[in-house]
Formats: sequence, C-alpha cells, structure tokens
Amino acid sequence: MKRFTFYLALIASAVGSLIALAALFGLLSSGQRETSAFLGAMFALSNAAIAYSIHMVNQGKDIGHKTYPASLVSLLLVILMIYRWWSF
Repeated sequence: MKRFTFYLALIASAVGSLIALAALFGLLSSGQRETSAFLGAMFALSNAAIAYSIHMVNQGKDIGHKTYPASLVSLLLVILMIYRWWSF
C-alpha cells in the first residue's frame, strides 16, 4: 500500500508542477493566473513531501514516521484552499 501511495504522490506532484507551469505561461484560461500557479505549486510540494516521507519510512528512518502525518495535513490544507478558490 505504501508503494502505491508513494507512486501516486509522485504522479500527483508531477501533475501539480505541470499545472503550475501551464498557469505561469498562460496556457490555462483562468483569469487568476497567479493563484492557479501558486495552488499548483503548493499541490506539487505537498505531494512531494508525502513521497519523501514514505521513502524515509521505507528506509526505516524515524523522521519519516514523524513527517508523514504532517504531510497529509498539508495536502488536506492545499485541497481545501483549491476547493475554496473554485467555489467562487
């Protein structure tokens, strides 16, 4: 299960990076380009943190067990920010 979550987080991080770059270069039709870029970058960063913490857990490092819950909470916060932005 952790291997699946690790690869899912890596893919989500890549997608978030692509969304942020697309927003920066004006490829998205959104009127709020900076907000799209920021939220895409934050989504990519939080998923990269999840992937890194899972990698540390798989190596048996104590830091992975401590950062995994915090990484999940940061992803939840970013998802709530995206939901709030899309609801307007």
